[in-house]
Amino acid sequence: MNHYIVVTEKNRINIESELLGINNDKRGSNIVFLDPHHGLLRNFTIKLYQIRLYYTQCINDNIFILLDQENKEISYIIAQIFMLMNIHVVYLNEKKNYTINKIRQLLSNDIKTNRLFHRSYSTECDSNYYSVFKHIFSISSGLKKESDMESVIKKTLLSITLQDLIVFDDFFPKLRLLNKRSLDSIVNDWAFNCNTYNKLQLLQLGIYILSKNAQNTQQYATALVLVSEAHYHQDNKFHNFYHAIDVLQATHYLFSTWDNLVTDKNIKMTLLISALLHDSAHTGSNNNLLLQNKNLIKEFGSEDSILETLHFKILTHIIKCMVNTTNYKKDELNLLENFNFDVSEELILATDMKKHDAFLQKLKNYDLSNKESLFKYKMIIKAADISNVTRPLEASAQWGVRISQEFMTYNLLTTEKKNDQLICDDVDKFGNKTYDKRTLGELTVKDCINLEPGVCKSQIFFIEVFAKEFFTLLRDKFINENASLKQLVVNLDDNYSFWEKRASE
Repeated sequence: MNHYIVVTEKNRINIESELLGINNDKRGSNIVFLDPHHGLLRNFTIKLYQIRLYYTQCINDNIFILLDQENKEISYIIAQIFMLMNIHVVYLNEKKNYTINKIRQLLSNDIKTNRLFHRSYSTECDSNYYSVFKHIFSISSGLKKESDMESVIKKTLLSITLQDLIVFDDFFPKLRLLNKRSLDSIVNDWAFNCNTYNKLQLLQLGIYILSKNAQNTQQYATALVLVSEAHYHQDNKFHNFYHAIDVLQATHYLFSTWDNLVTDKNIKMTLLISALLHDSAHTGSNNNLLLQNKNLIKEFGSEDSILETLHFKILTHIIKCMVNTTNYKKDELNLLENFNFDVSEELILATDMKKHDAFLQKLKNYDLSNKESLFKYKMIIKAADISNVTRPLEASAQWGVRISQEFMTYNLLTTEKKNDQLICDDVDKFGNKTYDKRTLGELTVKDCINLEPGVCKSQIFFIEVFAKEFFTLLRDKFINENASLKQLVVNLDDNYSFWEKRASE
């Protein structure tokens, strides 16, 4: 699908007619005009978020920004916040058909682009499309003096609320926020299933968890969650913002039920924000596949935890350069002064599954008299990251569908497939994947098995190889400190029994 955000007052009717004539997708085109003189930066940012909110981005979708002239603030927002979206900036030209031909040329050149392959292997840092290299080279991990433009961008982000993102138009699905009185019971329940919520509600839940625990106003929590959401690829089936909110909620639940483990608000904030961004900009591949990219390894200087290193770099960039500001009130936590980057790096690196066996050994040998808490923090985020199989069966099965579908895209990450396009799913007009007109969160366990027959064996494999021993050890070691760990293992055993029985039928 092609999205157009047109910033001009000239010839709007003619421009719209010409853009509609380009339509090369059965889902049609989405065209929005913005006034270049009134609230442009804020309205532009909101429109991009609305595209993410109302249209699930297929990997082959395009967003064209049509401008009368260069706008440095818009360029900055695209490069720093919305880099993961396939955005092209095209300048309007009064010369007949110039602009339309430019768009057609961009579309024509992309016919045989495998963007999934491009993400992980391309070194074309000036490309219009996302790549790991482009992201690494563009983000900054250092603290520098804030420019006037960056200050304007931060103020713009801090001015946006969830209500601003809702479109009141009969053409769009009606997205509703959750009842505020229900939020506490939702986030404090291990039966939490974020597949049942829409993307607006996911944002709301993330904001609620951060503002509840981290002593920041909703204004700062909103800005952080919005920027975090923009740093996840929507076309990933598993490693997307749904997974981020799932891990955030699990992290919140586990440390909230752990006796006196996390009382320091700085550590709470570090744990939660690390959970929220632990898979940011995940390419939809894995470390083993990325190891084939020798140029990337050379740039990193290490073959160890490539994706996790990328995730932490992005977290650092977001906190230091995108969200942090000096305008905190007295009773608020200043992210830059209070966030523990050293602990956060340890937490995110702990989610590398290549280190799973080493963590098991440390867990077996852990001395309960040890007063140092970092290991427990690592165990919490690691448990949260692989907790899908410990949720109630229906939620667990839906996550099984997600991971199965993401694995199916891995075969495109080979040299032979580099020019193949990834075929987008059967979706509704807004790009939302449907299953007989139902969402993933509406599927029963039986539906999940019919959809992905291999889910039984994949769930058995994951539980046997990774989850069973880990969660059983975690329960046995820390049951006196966190009684809720018992329920996780009960769910895990029940799910395992179910999958074994189904696999034998």
